[in-house]
Amino acid sequence: MLDGNVTRLLSRVLGTGKASASRLWRLAEQLVRTAAGEPPQGRRNSADLNQALMELGAVMCTPRHPRCPACPLKRYCTAFRDPAQHAATSQKKRARPTRKHLVAFVAERNGRFLVQQRPAKVVNGQLWEFPNAEVGAGSAACQRAMRGLFGLRGQKVERLLSVKHSITRYRVTLDVYRLAVGQLPIRLAARACWCSQNQLGRLAFPSAHRRIIDYLQNDGKPQPPAS
Repeated sequence: MLDGNVTRLLSRVLGTGKASASRLWRLAEQLVRTAAGEPPQGRRNSADLNQALMELGAVMCTPRHPRCPACPLKRYCTAFRDPAQHAATSQKKRARPTRKHLVAFVAERNGRFLVQQRPAKVVNGQLWEFPNAEVGAGSAACQRAMRGLFGLRGQKVERLLSVKHSITRYRVTLDVYRLAVGQLPIRLAARACWCSQNQLGRLAFPSAHRRIIDYLQNDGKPQPPAS
């Protein structure tokens, strides 16, 4: 799984610089295949590796002030061994972040939830997500997004939670709504499917959308972000 945190972590540890997405996906695949073969062998090994890389990127290998001395990968890390590269990744000034507001919909039909896969050559490419759209201000923003995504008008929604997160230079607020579509005909994205909760747990999601799954699996009790 290659969200922004994992991409940054792999680039620093392996010294790939600005490697192409396809090369990073190949490296990530090698890692999960190796993990799957470690005892005890099984699918959980790969899932645990994915989660560990995401947490390391979010908590240790941060964009501006990585906690290198405490990182369990420091002995293998190219950036840590190279003072010049370490300084560049730690002290690089960043432009003022841009704020974005998105809405996401937990569309439910017969106990299944609608998700879609992102295209390959975009941020968080090939990861799965709940249908979402960037919106502006105003009380009608949610209805406009629902009409644009699904072709629905005036359908009632229930607000579930709000997720704040960062990706590249953006500070994002993601407001999440439950949408019971029943048998209503709705417009679907090209790579969309209906999944049970168990199936959602086997797909790779960006961290913000993983928070939505945690919310659903914990009976509506939002889980605190990693810190």
